[in-house]
Amino acid sequence: MKYRQIYSTNKNGARRSRRWLQTISNLLFPLRCQSCGLLIESIKNGLICESCFSKLVFLTKPQCPVCGLMFLKTGGDGHRCAGCRGKAPFFSKARSVMRYSKEVGTLIHKFKFGGDLSVLATFAKWAEKKFSQDGDRPDYIIPVPLHPDRIKERGFNQALLLAKIFFPTEKYKIKHILKRTENTTPQTKLDGEKRRKNLKNCFMVSSGIDVKGKVLYLVDDVYTTGTTVNECAKVLLQAGASRVEVFTLAMVVKENEI
Repeated sequence: MKYRQIYSTNKNGARRSRRWLQTISNLLFPLRCQSCGLLIESIKNGLICESCFSKLVFLTKPQCPVCGLMFLKTGGDGHRCAGCRGKAPFFSKARSVMRYSKEVGTLIHKFKFGGDLSVLATFAKWAEKKFSQDGDRPDYIIPVPLHPDRIKERGFNQALLLAKIFFPTEKYKIKHILKRTENTTPQTKLDGEKRRKNLKNCFMVSSGIDVKGKVLYLVDDVYTTGTTVNECAKVLLQAGASRVEVFTLAMVVKENEI
């Protein structure tokens, strides 16, 4: 009993000390929203203020069982969206954490082009528990590759870092199975048919790697039209993969699509 009392006292004391240290830290280095820059009081939603967080749309059911588009205007889960009915993609399923918005875009831009890796902790908060552990688990998790020249320029592959926070307990499955053979024009500068032509034949499976019969997870930052991940999935299926699923942080959704 005496030991328990001493342990309890020490434990409570440690908690109070941590709270005081956190309070002092917040006074000296006040936390600011990574989207709008305003001061924030809590990090329960990551380093983002309540106002910005309230504008985020997390993608949930009802949604297209293939690309993951969430239906806001129509009910009923399980039916394909118009895009997936028109031409089925090579991947079996794609899921995104949230809808792309100004707030999300600000953080992604800081991450990709500003080299601000502190936003990863916020992304991890948002992605936590989003990607279910149900269904087929992957044999490999594959970050969408960047061309070596782009890696040198940026210093890292954002898809690789996202793969690590999306699947923290399966990091050992992350493999650089795909190679990008062409330093193509950024997809954000293109649309429609130009996107497809831009990526044609620019991915290949690395030599010496066997994906026959494997379940593969493909990770990227933003699902815009699905062109990039679909081209990757096509190459992987041609190499013998049994199934390819796609996971991204954000999905660009047009008003007329929902």
